Amino acid sequence: MKEINFEIKVPTFHISSGWQKKLKVALSVLVVVGSFLTWQNFDVTFVGTLILVYFGISLIWSLSSRISASLALFFLVCTPILLAMKNDALAETMAIYAYYFLVITVMSEIWALRKS
Repeated sequence: MKEINFEIKVPTFHISSGWQKKLKVALSVLVVVGSFLTWQNFDVTFVGTLILVYFGISLIWSLSSRISASLALFFLVCTPILLAMKNDALAETMAIYAYYFLVITVMSEIWALRKS
């Protein structure tokens, strides 16, 4: 009996480094514009918009995930301190930001593993 091969071959595109940098800059501009349009048209805070911009830029430019992990740990450490100071609303916001940056860290690592 004949074997069936289900392997899918994805074509690769080779772009010169000059065009690659221009493409990254263009995508970065699109991320910034798209994020601020999201901020204007949906119920998103300004800080949430900045986090969305950082997420897009970190994926496009392959920023180190240590930056987002450090920010996540900072927000995570701030959460119990603010809870101890009876500032529950700000502590909840810090916990949400910590979660966002943990997601960005994981997505950056997945992106880096996919590229290698």
